[in-house]
Order: sequence, then structure tokens, then C-alpha cells
Amino acid sequence: MARRSLNTLRQALLPVGCWKLAELCFDFDQSFVRRTAGDAFRQLAALRKAHPGAPLALFGHADPVGDDDYNKKLSEERAKAIYAVLARKPEIWGEIYDVRALQTKLDELGHDPGPVDGIEGPRTQAAIRSYMDELCGELTLEDSDFLGNGTFAFQGCSEFNPLRMMSSSMKERFEKDGLKRERDLENRPNRRTVGYLFSAGTRIEEATWPCPSAADGVAACKEQFWPDAAQQPYDTWYANGKTTMPGAPDYHVMFPMRWRLTTDHFEFHLAASPDNAVWGFVPGGPVCRPGGPGEWDAGVVAPGCGMVDLPGDRIGILYSGTPVPHKYPRRPPLGGVAWAWWPTGRLVALKAPELGSFSLYPLLFDGKTVRLNFSTTMTGYVRVEALDDKGEVLPGRSFNDCDALAGDHLDRLVTWRGQSDLGHAEGQPARLRFRIRNA
Repeated sequence: MARRSLNTLRQALLPVGCWKLAELCFDFDQSFVRRTAGDAFRQLAALRKAHPGAPLALFGHADPVGDDDYNKKLSEERAKAIYAVLARKPEIWGEIYDVRALQTKLDELGHDPGPVDGIEGPRTQAAIRSYMDELCGELTLEDSDFLGNGTFAFQGCSEFNPLRMMSSSMKERFEKDGLKRERDLENRPNRRTVGYLFSAGTRIEEATWPCPSAADGVAACKEQFWPDAAQQPYDTWYANGKTTMPGAPDYHVMFPMRWRLTTDHFEFHLAASPDNAVWGFVPGGPVCRPGGPGEWDAGVVAPGCGMVDLPGDRIGILYSGTPVPHKYPRRPPLGGVAWAWWPTGRLVALKAPELGSFSLYPLLFDGKTVRLNFSTTMTGYVRVEALDDKGEVLPGRSFNDCDALAGDHLDRLVTWRGQSDLGHAEGQPARLRFRIRNA
């Protein structure tokens, strides 16, 4: 089947380097940066030389001991403490640490803070800065060296991205036997701060930054989690139906089959991955369920492997079905095989039965036009607005300028008063906003 040549899209927020301040740099339940961090700061200096002009963002992580909200605050403090070191802002340490305890710690480390009186005076600030110099050497950053000119310099990720997870039996043993020290040692890899360097010139709007602050609480974090087909204790995942989209070998999809043991019910879902390693379920529930009573696939539906093009502008995978449930006595007829199919380019979609709107993250375009795959009712429409990387509407590319988009189209060119050029500067990211009605 002949394929159209379309623009390709790339996310504008592209990491080019990763740096980790490992677990040994923080004590359990602490955010004070230990002397052992010195080697890591030297590694960061080398990484920055390899990627000149790349803005940095820091992400703190905690272990799973304690509640989510506390760990959100602690992990943000760890990232903020590192930011303060890199930017040489001793006053930040005065904000996040108990000053008297900090003075005692600095004195133990050989940096005289003056009287241990809980007052952050000039001598205490000088001692903090002296210790920061010891940690970082000549590496000193300005706010302009961080993502968003410092607006997105640091974030706390609570306990939501662990490197090590303990089994239930291990947790129970630690709690039962009072092995707090052993538990803390096991959790040590989770106490860390990670820094990402992004492509030189990367800019991002505050409104599109997805990471909530500690003040927002973990509820805002959990809202960012991808909705999934959550497995219940009585569910089992079976065949995965791993494949790629026809003609796009780097577009990975999967059709995992879920067996609900309590009802002996089978169905399969849809998951996607950008790298064939990290997967997320596509929201919306199962994509294939058993047929009704008496039908040939009323008992079980199981995905095959390999999505292919089908006649009539369709894509599909083979699936098998049986007329009775999995654990039911079987006798002929034993079932059959059929196609589970979708219109080409319409495996998933955003749907607005009435009015809706959404926007994309800033994107880098290879090309100057936008083409859409959409379907509307007789009274529906789609409108598109184009913005620059600062969030300003590009001249002549507003919703009001957008020409009518309605009907059923797989590859419709978007125009604004007859002009199809997106109107953004070549090589610069652009952002698209959409308004849709009955579409």
C-alpha cells in the first residue's frame, strides 16, 4: 500500500546528558550534602564541557520509608540543596536546614561558622559557601545555566521512581525483627538526586511543565501517572501480542491479554512504548472483548502477533476466539480466527462528544505544514492554533484564522486563511492548540 510522506515530530524537551548524585551523598531521612559528593560534582563539570550551553534540571528522589507527602518534601529539599551548591546560594541552606544543627555540622567539617547560636550571620554564610566551594571546586552555575533560567532548576519526585524495590516478605522481616539499619542500607540506592542536561537553547513554558512542587502535594504528582489497566489480585496477564505499526518499525505497540480469574473472562488491552522498554497502557479500557452468548468468540479472545495493512484502508491483527470460557469443558465447534481491525491511522483517538480542547508540548518540526487525521459530525469542527516557544500565538495562526476543518479525513492539510505554512522560525519549537466539537 502506498504511504503518504508526512512531517515528523520530535519532542522539544530532549535530554542530552544525565548525571547522578548517588545514595552515599545523603544520609537516611536527610538532605544535607555529604563530603562524598565531591567526585560527582567533578563528573558534572566534565559533562557540561561535553554539552556546552545545555540547561540543567535537578530531580530529587527519596526511599519509600515514610508517607508520600513527606517524601515529596524531602526529595525536593535534596534537589534544592544541590541547586544551592551549584549556584552558590548559601541562604537557601539557611532556609531548608535548622541553622543551629547546620552550624554544628559545618564546624565538624572544618568550616568555622562562628558561634553555634542558630543565627545565620555573615560568618555562618561564609562557612556554608566555603563548604560549597570544597564540594564543587571551580564549578559555579548561574540561573541562566538551569532550565527555564532557574524556574525549573529543581524538583522533588517523592518515592515514585525507585531504583530498588523490596518484596513484601523482606519488608515484613525488617519490620518484625527491628532491622532498621539493614532496611535503610537496602533502600540506599533510592536516595539520590539526578540531573538532566537538555539540548542547548531549550526553553519551556511554566504552564507546560508537568512536575508539581512539594507545595502542590503528591496528589498533583499522581495526576501525572498514565491511566492503566490496573491489575487486581484476581487478574493474570497472558499473551502480549507485541508488534509494531505497519510501515513504522520504531512505533511499538502491544495487546496484552488479561484473564479475570473470578469470572474466567478474557479481554485484551492496548499499550504503547517509544523505545520498546518503557510501556504505558492507553486509557479507554479493553480494545477487544468476547462476543455475546452463543457467538463463536463468546468465551475467550486472544491476540495474535503482527499488525498488518488490510484492504480498504484498514490495519489489524489476527485474534482467536472460543465459544466457551477458558476453564470450561470444550467440545466442537472449538472456535475460530478473525481479524480485529481499525481504520488506518485510527487505532486510538481523542474524542469530544460536545466541546473540548487540548494542547501539545512544544515540538520540533521537520517541515512547515500540519496535516490532521480526524472525523466530525455534521455540526462538528476542529480548529488549530499555532504558538511559538514562548507561548505567543504566531501571526495569522490563531483559532479565528483557521479555515474550516470538518468531515472525515485521514490526511487533511491545515490552513489559515488559505496559507498552510505554520509560520514558525525554522529549527525552533512550536506548539499546537486544538479546539474540537463533536469530533
